[in-house]
Formats: sequence, C-alpha cells, structure tokens
Amino acid sequence: MHRRRRLVNIFKIGSVLIVLAGLGWGLSWLSYRPFWNIATVDVHGTVSVAAPSVQVLAANDINGAYGWLISKSNQILYPRGKIAGDIEKNFPQVAAVQLAVSSDHVLTVNVTERQPAYRWCAAPDFAPNFPDAPTALATNQCYFMDNLGLIFMPVPGGNEVLVATSSMTTPTTGPQLFRFYGRVASTSVPVGASYTNKTDFAALAQLVFKMASQHLPSYALVSRPDGVDELFLNQGGAIIFDDGQDLTQVATDVAALQQSTTIFANGSKLEYVDVRLGNKAFYKLVDTATSTASQ
Repeated sequence: MHRRRRLVNIFKIGSVLIVLAGLGWGLSWLSYRPFWNIATVDVHGTVSVAAPSVQVLAANDINGAYGWLISKSNQILYPRGKIAGDIEKNFPQVAAVQLAVSSDHVLTVNVTERQPAYRWCAAPDFAPNFPDAPTALATNQCYFMDNLGLIFMPVPGGNEVLVATSSMTTPTTGPQLFRFYGRVASTSVPVGASYTNKTDFAALAQLVFKMASQHLPSYALVSRPDGVDELFLNQGGAIIFDDGQDLTQVATDVAALQQSTTIFANGSKLEYVDVRLGNKAFYKLVDTATSTASQ
C-alpha cells in the first residue's frame, strides 16, 4: 500500500516536472521566434557620442539568454534598464535614454546628450593674485559641466584665452562659459564626477546669477583646498567667502557694500571683498591698506 502510494507520488512529481520542462522549452522556443525578436539596433540623437559605439553596446546587452532559456532580444523581455544604464555609465555625456521597438523589429535608442552650461578646470597649484587672476587661471585642463555640476567631457580643441569681459553677464552667455575650479581631483580624468552635491551647486550657481543681477558679473569661482571660495569679478577683484557659508547672506552683504561704498564703481581698482566675518566685510583696493566696512 505504501509502496503504491509512493509510486503514485513519484508519478505525479514526474508528470509535473515534465509539464514544467515542456512549458520552459515552449517558452524558450517562442522567445527565439523571429516575429518576436529584435533584428537591428538604430541610434538617434548623438552629437559628441559615437553612435556606432552605442549601437554595439546595446546589441551586446540583447545578446544571449536569461538562464540559457529566454532570448534577451525578445521584443517584450529585452533588458531595458540594463541597456539605458550601461549607455549612461559608459558615456557620461548622455543625460537620458529612451528605448522603443518598432513593428519591423528595430530597437530605436534615442539619446539626449548633456548641454555644456559651465566649465570645470583644474585649479592652479598656487593662489592667484587677484589683479592677475585671468592669466593665472588660464589652463588647458578644462571640461564641460552640465547645469547640475556634472563633468561630462573634455573641451574639444583646447581652450580660448581666459579674459574677463563686460559681456559676460551670466554664466551661460557671452564669449565664454563661466568656470569652476577645484573640489575635484585633477590627478585623474574627472569625467563623471560632480563638482559638489546638486543642492550646493545650485546655490553656487544662484550666487553667480545674483551677483550678475546686482551688476557684478563674474567669470570664475575658485574653491581652494582650505575651504575658502573666491568669486572673480569681470571688473577685477574677487569676493571671498567660506565653503558652506550662507550664500544668500553673502549676496546681501555685498549689496550692502554697494550701497555704502564706491568700491564697485567704474574706475575703482578692487582687489577683494572678504565677507567671512559675519557682521563685517573687509575690502581692499589695489595698492591700498585693508579697510573695514560695518554691515
């Protein structure tokens, strides 16, 4: 009796395994049918990225099978997330990837590339003298950054001479892009790195725009290793503040100086304004002693 029951159980288990194996084989067979499979890969939207390289990467991701059974090139089951992730990982210039399969079995990869909003450049090995900053900060080690502070590609063809001009009224207009220096190690390729976190970078960019709106356009921000930031003005001189300082208050302190002094007036030779001391701001004109302005 027990033996017969055991044989029945074995038969049931065997039958289930045979059915499952049959289903697995059937699904595998169906997943490889041409009418369900991607035949080719097309890439659109690339500018600086080589489209054939993206095409090869996507084709490699749909090659093979899941668990040696289900085709990865199946139009329903192809690895969307992996393809998009691999493209963005291997090509930092890419901001977004959209995938779609057409009725003629073509996988279309639509790429959106990042747009240069700023430049990141390796910081000089010395603190530039404020009157000579444009010359001291000129460098061939510059890379494009997007509006979120991500460094994504070298500037092609080298860099133009860095010259502060009155037409540089905002970071993204005028003959040159606004430059950020420091924070990212310059000993290795910085592509893919961020200048700082998105919140802090947005605050720095907002300070640049705020200064421009106060008729103090700038062309570069240098973040020194000692945690001090220097915003270099087009008219000459710099605004000095601490990394992590309230940047809204920095703009307010500078505005107060604009109202109470003439150090920003045309013809003045400003060397720097230091707003790191809270209720007081120090400023210095070229070839003069340091002065203090109460806030």
